[in-house]
This record gives sequence, C-alpha cells and structure tokens, in this order.
Amino acid sequence: MTRNYLADYNEFVISANARETALNTEQTLDTLLRIAKANIIEADPRSESNADELTGHEEPDRLYRLGWMLGKTIEFPKAQPQHFAIGYGFGLGICTPTGWGSGKKHLCLPTSDMLLPGFTAAMKLGAEIEKRRHASNFVDTLTSTWAKDSWAKLSLGLKGTGKYTSNIYEETKSAAYNAATLALLANAVQGATPAARLDSLHMLRVYVPNLSYWLEKIVTEISGATPAVLTVTPPTPEVDGAIDIAFVETGKHITSVSTDFTTKNFQPGDSIIVSGSDSNDGTYTIVTVAANLIVVAEVIADEIAGDEIDIELATACNYKALYVPTEPAWCTFPDYIEEPPLRVTDVVLKLGGKWNGTTFLGGHTIDSEVNSIEHQLNNQILIEFRIGGTGDYANYALRTGRIQTLKLDRQVRDWILNNWMEQNEYIGVYLKATGDEFESGKNYYVETVFPKCGILTAPLKVDGKVLGQAGDLQVLEDLTYGSVRAEIANKVNAYAA
Repeated sequence: MTRNYLADYNEFVISANARETALNTEQTLDTLLRIAKANIIEADPRSESNADELTGHEEPDRLYRLGWMLGKTIEFPKAQPQHFAIGYGFGLGICTPTGWGSGKKHLCLPTSDMLLPGFTAAMKLGAEIEKRRHASNFVDTLTSTWAKDSWAKLSLGLKGTGKYTSNIYEETKSAAYNAATLALLANAVQGATPAARLDSLHMLRVYVPNLSYWLEKIVTEISGATPAVLTVTPPTPEVDGAIDIAFVETGKHITSVSTDFTTKNFQPGDSIIVSGSDSNDGTYTIVTVAANLIVVAEVIADEIAGDEIDIELATACNYKALYVPTEPAWCTFPDYIEEPPLRVTDVVLKLGGKWNGTTFLGGHTIDSEVNSIEHQLNNQILIEFRIGGTGDYANYALRTGRIQTLKLDRQVRDWILNNWMEQNEYIGVYLKATGDEFESGKNYYVETVFPKCGILTAPLKVDGKVLGQAGDLQVLEDLTYGSVRAEIANKVNAYAA
C-alpha cells in the first residue's frame, strides 16, 4: 500500500467567481486557495442517542443520525488580494467588477438581502485519501488583521448546509464466500496503473455466513475494465486436506472420524465445494450437519477415506467494497492563481476623515505607532433543518444581522483617540494596502473604508516601556454610504457573480 497521506498534499478549492444559483446546488469549482496547513474543511455529523427514553436498562442503546452541517474556519496566513475579494465579496454580499487596465477593481458592499451568496468548496486530503465537495457555504465571520512586522492575515468563519459529495463510494455485492474474483456492479476503479488502482481501494470486506461478522479481504489485483474485477485471496477451506473424509451414497452422507463439522461454520442450506476426491468433487447443498456427518441434497458416490479432501464454504454472502470510482469532473482541481501577499508595511491608515463617495477627505494618518488593526465582521448566519428537506443536510440559511467592529492597538503618542471618545465624535476610517504592480501603473491593492465609526473604549496600558492603548470601535451604518466599502484590485474577472 503506497497511498500518500501527508497533509502537505491537501488542497482546497472553491467556486469563487460565481455564486450558487440556489441553496444546495453545486457551482463549478474555479479557484485553488492556499489556506493554513492546519485547516481541514469537512461537514460535522449530527447525532442523538435515546438517552432520554425509557429503555429498561441503564445506558442508551441507539444512536440516530441527524444529517450533516458545516461550521469551519479557513485562514490565510499570507493573505493576498484575491483572498480579500472572496472574503468581502461573499461576506458582504455585493461584488461589482469594473475594468482597470488588464485587471479589475472589485467593489464589495453590504447587501440588504437576508441570504448571502453561497459558494461550493472542495478539499483533497493527502495525495489520494479523499476528495469531498461541499455545497452552499457562507462567510459567517470575517477577521482581517494587519499587525506590525507581519503579513496581512485573513480568517473566514464558514457555515454550510452540510451537503457533500465524496469521491469515495461503497457498494454491496453478493458473491460466493470463497470467491477468488469479484466483479464490481458497474464502476471502474480510479487509476491508470495496477498499483494506482490498488491504492484507490480502501477496503474489501465480506459478511461471514452463519457467524455474522465482517472480515476484511486481501485484494491482490484490480483490473482496468468497466466494471472492475478484483482478484481476491480466497479463505482457507473449512476442511483443509483431511484424509479421513468418506462419502456414502445411501443417505447422501459425508463423514469424518476426527473432524467435527459443527465447529467449521457449516449450517443447513449452505453451499459447499468438495475437491481432492476421486469421484465426488463438486458443489453441494447441506441438508443437516452433525459432529461427524454432513447430509447433502445432491447425489454422491461411495468413496472410502484416504484422499486429502478440501471442503470450502461457497454460500452466497455480501461483500462491501470501499473504493474510488473513475473520478467525475469536479475532482480535477483548477490551477493556482499566483498573487503577491500583502505586508503591513504596505498599509496607509487614516482616522477621523470623511468619505464623500469617491475620496476619503482629510483624516489623521497614523503609522509606526500602530501595533495592529483588525476588522471583524459577523453576519450571524442561521443554518437549520426544516420541513421539506432530506434529513441529510440543512435546507435553510438566513443572515440574521450584520455586526462589525474595529480593534486598534497602538502606542499613545497623542490624545486624539481619547478626545474623540470623550466627545462621542463619529469618525471615518480608511485603510489601503498596496501590493506589487501587475502592469505599469496598476497595482494589486485592498482598500477598505468605514464611513462612520464610534469609539466604544480606549483603555490605556503599558506596552513594554511605552504607553499603549487598545481601542474598540463600533462600525456604524452611514445612511448615505453604508457601513463599509471594500475595493480590491487584481487580474480576476469577477467574484460571487
């Protein structure tokens, strides 16, 4: 087994360019994203036991599956303009592109719609463990962080309905217990080589007749045919090379002096295969079983003991194959779009000015005194299972109200922030991070404007050897220009369109 399970091979893709057309309707995956290596995106199972019921015993004895729901966070430790466009485009709800040289400027504004645009996401685990596609994901929370001597960071808290599709499939097939080959019902197995196809098989197991347990089987080869044929190591015969087996025509008896057939997993109705005899090789149906006697339904010939006889159990039973069929189109991930990550040294930050719809006027520029500034957005999305759904995933998503704050950590070199707070003065906040040029005179950038903010608190502290301050600002809604405006420039045509 050479299946590669290193997390370095994980990949994450989404449908960034186009929103889903309806809830739980998958969209084309178009953008490969470099998220933090520790991030795993998967739906969480919902379950409930019967601990609240009278069962006649102390502990619960049933577990009920209640479908799936997604609630995960993706982080961008070296955030790029495209990451901000995705975050603000899907997190605010409106994203309008306009031409800018060979690229686009994407203007993201808050929507009044109760349902945000949803996107489809998929994750590849390891080099070849699993690929799983998740429908209808929403940006519930957004945190953008600009801290001293670091890259811009972006964190997106996702909520989703839990609808998913895996590239791994399990099928049940009936075949003889002693089968040496097993043809799948319809599918080929993913892989261009025999070794790759073996890696695509995660497990083959058989439900052992009469004993009622699952036994894992060894598969040595998988054909490239459709349906694929699995070569299986058959079980050791229940009776293996016994020399005391005799056959009696009258009564249709198979007898043994020393073998206790009742310990060999034989039951009435089972099919058995006899081999190694002179006259009685073949398939038989058991009528009765006793310690040293098997009575069969078919005719047998008299034969004394002496040959090395094998008796195999050949009863039909269920096999379960867990494998990767030939992959559908969504399993082919797009190429990565390279953009320069943004640094905090690329930032211009202004407090106290005014946004007039086109330009940020005035304001107090602060720079090296800033330890960090952080924007937090919370859409308070509600995901629920409601009437009319399938029970496997949620069928309801609602944005219940947007809340935004800014957190400013700085050295106290003046009393400006405190004065604004004491006077309860509303201020505008402007932040622009400029990256490299993608053509002459056209740079990647992220610009966020908060036309109206109020200062909640601005407590003083000692920051090493100097005075510090941690300011909490409430982002408010300006009746003319709204609460936030995010504009991102890069070379991608559209987001959340």
